[in-house]
Amino acid sequence: MTRLLRLLRSELEGSRAGDTLDFDLLGSVMEYTLHYPDLFHHPKEDMVYRRMVARDPTAAARVGDLLQEHAHLAELSRQFAAALHNRANDVEMPRRWFEKLMETYITTNEHHIAEEERVFLPLAMVTLSDADWVELDDRVAGASDPLFGGKLAGEYRRLHDRIVRLAV
Repeated sequence: MTRLLRLLRSELEGSRAGDTLDFDLLGSVMEYTLHYPDLFHHPKEDMVYRRMVARDPTAAARVGDLLQEHAHLAELSRQFAAALHNRANDVEMPRRWFEKLMETYITTNEHHIAEEERVFLPLAMVTLSDADWVELDDRVAGASDPLFGGKLAGEYRRLHDRIVRLAV
């Protein structure tokens, strides 16, 4: 997700400099986001969170309301995807409003990821047992990541190539 956010930020900076947004690429980012992280990754984290809080009730106070954050991120994803779709189809909207929404989408996700890496994941690693991780992995076993997993889905080839170029 961090790589996708870098790609979005690059597009946003280009737009602010007067470049044309790559709507096909941005549409691929949002389609991926709506169909993988929002449907598989965050629900798995939600299961980890629930198990962690069951094992250590003080974890909720340290982590915060991860379930609510995921719901907010999913809603923000849907809002940004709809605005992107409208903008790509020449629906009139203020450019600054769209750029502000894009910035909000990016920064909200960046903050969320940073907090998960700083607090949630380290706490989950010490709270959950190996058996917990196996059980939780088994629950979402069919959810292969079509962009960053072992098998790249064809519709994400262009997006994957762009991410690789951006990383160099």
